[in-house]
Amino acid sequence: MNPPLWMLCVKFALIAFAATSHAAPIDRSFKLSKTQFNQGYCNIAEATIDVHLSESFGEPVITSRFHWVAGANTPRDCLPPQLDLWVEWQNERGRSAYMPITAYISQSEEPGEERLSSPTWNKVLCQTEAFSSRCFDQKTTLAFISTGGATDFELAQWETLVDATIKQPPKRSEPKIDLGLSLEDRLNQSIDDVLTKQDATVTGESALDRTSDNLSSVAALVATVNQELALYEVSGAGCQGLAKYQATKVSECRIVLQADIEWRQCQTNPGPPNTRQRVEIDFGEQSIQGTEVDNHSGRASLRITLDSPSVISDSQAINLFLLSARSTERDTLQELARGFSTVQELCSLGRN
Repeated sequence: MNPPLWMLCVKFALIAFAATSHAAPIDRSFKLSKTQFNQGYCNIAEATIDVHLSESFGEPVITSRFHWVAGANTPRDCLPPQLDLWVEWQNERGRSAYMPITAYISQSEEPGEERLSSPTWNKVLCQTEAFSSRCFDQKTTLAFISTGGATDFELAQWETLVDATIKQPPKRSEPKIDLGLSLEDRLNQSIDDVLTKQDATVTGESALDRTSDNLSSVAALVATVNQELALYEVSGAGCQGLAKYQATKVSECRIVLQADIEWRQCQTNPGPPNTRQRVEIDFGEQSIQGTEVDNHSGRASLRITLDSPSVISDSQAINLFLLSARSTERDTLQELARGFSTVQELCSLGRN
């Protein structure tokens, strides 16, 4: 039995309404470039990212292509074969959001290989440039994209590949490691200048004269790591090596910690690979679960345990950052541990 004519009319009307009320699929393309900046040990004269954002069966599709030109004293293969980037978006109200993009990297001046990805909508735009970032839902993302545009990009502040482990660690007198500074800082100042200015902000006195009561700011924590705990001789697996620790103040409640271990004088050839650990800690998020200082075999260590795998170590993320020193530095490590707890409490109170 055929349905009456009025039912067919209603059905076709609903179909027509659904078709007309569905927003057109996203289809946005843009190209962003920047010049004269560093990524790790690589001096980049110019870099360009081409991005096409579209939809397929209602899901986002991101196509990207990265091209770069090496700067002075930088080999053509300096960058690893894959890099993570944050593309900054701004909507009509001036609010910023960040799109995480992974790009394939070719040698300098060679055409970049196109990369296709299809993340879920709730991972397309995020609120901050951080590894454990909070991202927007589909509705907010679509609204942001429809009223905004891409304005800038920045290479991510962590390493994600085994290929990105250190090959030629820099000398302490000329550090060139990307320490998670802001885009403006990296473009206009050297790492040395920034660290000098940050160290000078520690209560107007020498960081070496501070007491444990003064370790209540990110600037003081940075000064303690960079001036008192920067270098430590390590041994293991039949090798002697050097651990280099560096800290950077990102904001009043955020710090970046990095540990590079370079192995030397190995009894076997080849020795173990050089390694790097890196983490950005947001004290306002109460991300530190606990700190512990232990002392054994002539070595003292500070273990910082986090509530989530945020420490990038080679190709994986873990939730433990380890800072080692001579046993005579045990008191300094304990003061540093108390300082981390104090800063986290202060930043948590400020956020609440």
